[in-house]
Amino acid sequence: MNILIFSPLGGYNGAEVFLKNLVRHLPEDIDVAFYFEKKNGLSEELSGSFKVFYPLSEVSTFWRLIGRLADLALSYNLERRRILRIHRNFKADAWYINTLNLPKIAFLAKSSGIRYIVHLHELTSMYSRMPAREMDLMITNALLVIGCSEEVSKNASILGAKQVETFYEVIDFEPIKVAASRKVGRKSFGLPEWGFLWVASGAPDYRKGVDYIPAIAKAVGGRGSILWLGHGNSGLKFFVERQLVAMGLSNVVFMGERHDDYYEILNLADGFILTSREDPFPLVMIEAAALGKPIVSFNSGGVSEFLKEGMGIIVANHDINAFISAMSQVMNRSVVFTSSKSIQRARNFDASLKTMDWLKIVQNYLR
Repeated sequence: MNILIFSPLGGYNGAEVFLKNLVRHLPEDIDVAFYFEKKNGLSEELSGSFKVFYPLSEVSTFWRLIGRLADLALSYNLERRRILRIHRNFKADAWYINTLNLPKIAFLAKSSGIRYIVHLHELTSMYSRMPAREMDLMITNALLVIGCSEEVSKNASILGAKQVETFYEVIDFEPIKVAASRKVGRKSFGLPEWGFLWVASGAPDYRKGVDYIPAIAKAVGGRGSILWLGHGNSGLKFFVERQLVAMGLSNVVFMGERHDDYYEILNLADGFILTSREDPFPLVMIEAAALGKPIVSFNSGGVSEFLKEGMGIIVANHDINAFISAMSQVMNRSVVFTSSKSIQRARNFDASLKTMDWLKIVQNYLR
């Protein structure tokens, strides 16, 4: 079976790291190729093991210039023909569209009579970014919609998906185990060596709740610090940084995106916070649990489908006072937490164990 996978950014975001974790454990008789809208770190990493394609504008400066100068319709039609040529040469049995952000690919598949599956990683806040007609076409014409959590799958059914399955995000346990075995100090990363270290991970934006950080940092005070890992330099992040300065707080570090040493840094945490206003089924919470870290999170989506008693605390969404109180309970060790329970729970989402389950779902609909 040959599957042509479409994904938007080619970067180290949860929806695309999930793909990387998954495809590395596929059997040899399943061949996948990728078409990424952007050339980025993860897409270039995958190009060492898989066929990876990009839009013409990402391939060369010449085509980027042509795209700017040419009529948009002409540029779009050139790319459509190129994608269909890739499809024929690869002999794809179906297309796999990763995330809701590629309606044009769904439209091309429908108009060309090509079967496609949508893997949905989004909840309602992301729906506002798409025109209703495009979203309707993408979901209702899909052979199958796979939701990354039960919450997402429920929404897919409401949106009119003909067939819906749930398949949770998966992690690659091997590099996490290696990172956990390494003795790395905070000092080597320029982090404070004192106090309780909380780590958050993701794009520092409104959906991820970066604007909650000043209130949290003030509450933590001299007892510890907060490290935020994730790519992004929005005006909101800039405002938060200025707000921290205005409040006289120096216990927050924005480190940006990390890759090669990401798990080593995450392993330095004493606890993990998920401040998202909405999160379908965050990959980072599985990674934090795999490293045995207590988790404090808003009830922002699929978190409650993962976090069990003894792994951390879930509080009502948007209740920042309850969130801060939960963090205090963890820091004061006044709440029961069992590291081994978290690690065992995370093992249930190991790609090496779950990839065949994903393949059975896909093959069942592509017969």
